[in-house]
Amino acid sequence: MPISMQLTYLRRAAEGPALITVQDVKLGARTSTIHITLSQEDPPKLPSLSSSASPTASAQSARLVGYITISDPVAEVGISGKTGWKLSPPAPPGNPATSGSWALTSTLFPKFRHAANRVEIYKPASSQLNPIQKKGIFDVWSRIRPIIGDQDDDKPKWTDEGVAFLVDMYPMPVDGALPSSDLQSPPGGALWFPTVTFNIDFKKQLPAGGVEWLYSRVQTKAVRNGRLDIGITIMDEGGEVVALGNQVALVLDASRNTGGRQSSSTKSDAEKAKM
Repeated sequence: MPISMQLTYLRRAAEGPALITVQDVKLGARTSTIHITLSQEDPPKLPSLSSSASPTASAQSARLVGYITISDPVAEVGISGKTGWKLSPPAPPGNPATSGSWALTSTLFPKFRHAANRVEIYKPASSQLNPIQKKGIFDVWSRIRPIIGDQDDDKPKWTDEGVAFLVDMYPMPVDGALPSSDLQSPPGGALWFPTVTFNIDFKKQLPAGGVEWLYSRVQTKAVRNGRLDIGITIMDEGGEVVALGNQVALVLDASRNTGGRQSSSTKSDAEKAKM
C-alpha cells in the first residue's frame, strides 16, 4: 500500500482517455518508490488559413507527474506510540450516523465536478456548531454515496485506495470558509482552485472491509497573490489519524477552466473535472 505521495500538476487535464506510465525508481525490502506520469492527447493543431495542409496529428503531453512510496503491510513493523496530539480547536460533536447536527451539502457545479457526485459530504447543520469556519477551518464527514436499494452490508465503503481521493474532496469553493474580505469571487462567476502540488502521508491502514464514514478537517492558513495552502487531516470514527494531506493551489476565475479549449472527445471544458 502507498505510504506517501508527492504529485505535481503540470497542465490542465480533460475528461477522457489518459495514459499512465509507471517507472520503478527504487525497489527495496521495506519501501519501494515509483515515478508516475499521467499523459493525454493534445488537441490537434489546425493549419493557418493560408495553408492547405491537414491538421497536425495530436501528441501526448504530461499532465501530472509524481512519486509514490509503497510499503508491504507485512513489512510495516516498528515503533508506534501516541503523541497526545489533538485537533485544535476540537471538532464539532457527533457524526451524521449518530447525530442530527450534521447536514448534507449540495454538490456545486455537478457537471463540472463529476467525481464529487459520488460522495456525500456533511457539514455542521448550524453555524453555531462551527464558529471556527470563519477562521479558515472546515469540518466535514464524508461517505461514498449509497445506491438506492443498497442494504447496510452492501453500502460502498472507504478503503485504503479511496483515501487519496477523499483527501481531494474538501468543500468547494474553499472561499466559503474564509472571510469574504480576504477572498472574493469574480463578479457573476465562480472560482477555480487548480492544484499545483499535492502531498499525502498515509498514516493508518483501514480495515479490510472498509469503513462507511471518514472525517476531514480542512484548513487554509493564508491566501496571498492568488495562491493558497490547503491542509487536510483525515480521521476515522475512533479519532485516529488516517492520512494527512497538503496542497498548494491557485485561485483563478472558473472561466479559465470552462472555456476556450476542447477535449479529445470534443466535449467542452465545462464538462471537465477539477484538477
